[in-house]
Amino acid sequence: MFFLKILNRTNVNATFVKNESIKFAAKTDLAIKSSVRCFVLIFNLIIYSNNMPKLIFLFFVALCLSCGQNDASAQPKLSPDQFEAALKNNPTAQIVDVRTPSEFKSGYIAGAKNINYYDDDFAQQIALLDKTKPVAVYCAKGGRSASAAEEFTKLGFSKVFDLQGGMSAWKAAGKKTQQ
Repeated sequence: MFFLKILNRTNVNATFVKNESIKFAAKTDLAIKSSVRCFVLIFNLIIYSNNMPKLIFLFFVALCLSCGQNDASAQPKLSPDQFEAALKNNPTAQIVDVRTPSEFKSGYIAGAKNINYYDDDFAQQIALLDKTKPVAVYCAKGGRSASAAEEFTKLGFSKVFDLQGGMSAWKAAGKKTQQ
C-alpha cells in the first residue's frame, strides 16, 4: 500500500502495476508475492519516471522490505520423519490437512482435520483453532501448506510444523494414512 501511495504521487499508473503484479503472483507463496510486487513496481517506475534519485531510494526501500518479509514469514519445513517425530513430541498438536475434501478422502494422517485452502473463509476457519496448541499442517505436495503455515503465523500461532513434500512425501516414506 505504501508503494501505491508513492506511485500515485509520481503520476505513474498504479492501477496497472497493482493489477499486473497480483495477476502474476496469484495463489503463490506469500513471500514471492511481496518480492514480485516490489520488483514490478520498481520496473514500472524506471520506465515511467525521470527522477533517478527517488528511484534509487525506492529500489533500496523495496529491497529491504521484501527481504524482511521473506525472513520473518518463513516457516521451517519438516521431512516426513521429522514431522512424525514432531507429532509424537507434541501430542496436543492440531493436525490440519489443507487439501480439498476429495483429496482428503483419498487418505489422510490420523487425527487430521480437513480445512480446504481454497475455501473463501479459510482464514476464518483456521482462526477458530486453539492458538496455544501447536499446528501441524500439510497438503498434497507442500505448496498450499507453506502458504497456510504463514497464515497460521500471521494469526498468532507460535508453533507451526509444515510437512515438506506434503502427502506425496508422507506416502513415499511409507507412513501410515487413514481412509
